[in-house]
Amino acid sequence: MLKNKKVTAYITGVLYSFVFGTTFAFTREALTVLKPLDLPGVRFLFAALFMTILYFLKVFKLDYKEKNIKLLIPLCICQPLMYFICETYGVSLTNSALSGTMIATIPVVMCVLAIFILKEKPTIKQWAFVVLSVLGAISVVFGSYVSDVGFNFAGFLFLFGAVFASSMYGILARKLSKEFSVMEITFFMMWFACISFGIISLITNQGFSGYMLAFSNTKVLLCMMYLGCIASVIGFFGNTYTVSHLDIASASAFSNLTTVVSVLIGIFVMAEPFSLMQVIGAIVIIIGVFGVNYYGNGD
Repeated sequence: MLKNKKVTAYITGVLYSFVFGTTFAFTREALTVLKPLDLPGVRFLFAALFMTILYFLKVFKLDYKEKNIKLLIPLCICQPLMYFICETYGVSLTNSALSGTMIATIPVVMCVLAIFILKEKPTIKQWAFVVLSVLGAISVVFGSYVSDVGFNFAGFLFLFGAVFASSMYGILARKLSKEFSVMEITFFMMWFACISFGIISLITNQGFSGYMLAFSNTKVLLCMMYLGCIASVIGFFGNTYTVSHLDIASASAFSNLTTVVSVLIGIFVMAEPFSLMQVIGAIVIIIGVFGVNYYGNGD
């Protein structure tokens, strides 16, 4: 049974990495019309409504009875609320090299936090492959186009906030999976994000203009449907399931596969130029992810 769950966790790890890797193209298209903080409001509205429909169709069950739902709030504050806000401002204030490098360090930070919070210590071999996957991601970043925006300390702090938020999400999801099912965590996350970003969007726009723009533009609406119904629901479900059934080192390593997927989509779908450094980096990431999981111990 445990072996089956571990195999499933490998599958969901690859799945969420692929799904999250595809979001960059859709997000880029949507941002031609929407403001950065309007996008998650619309995205998670679709996600929350989609999950609610699936629930009423009895695709999955929820049972929050006699469970401390308040424990889920810190997780939701970390991801997606804090992560999306910090990443949005961090990327806008820094160059692509710094932002990509910072985000790539999430597996390392998550492993460090796991030592103190979960008492999980990666093996030396796992550490080696975690660092290898991070180096691969950094190679991909530097092999891509790097803008000429200079160093911005505020941007750096926002990116650090994004890294910390994503890492804490993985830690908290692993802890809470002992009390809540993956669907219960995901369902709560989608509605929390929907309401939180909805309030932010209403305040910043002083009304529903962000939502009106999304629903009046067919291309943006389709992007939001994908980002909400597919990327958010399936992506976060896969992410939560993976960190719930694998050790943190093994689970966190999958996050850098997202970089590989985004590069491949950029090359083969959007006809973007690529470099040898990107190819080498992608191969190194795959080797790193395989190595961390080969030497890992799932639950």
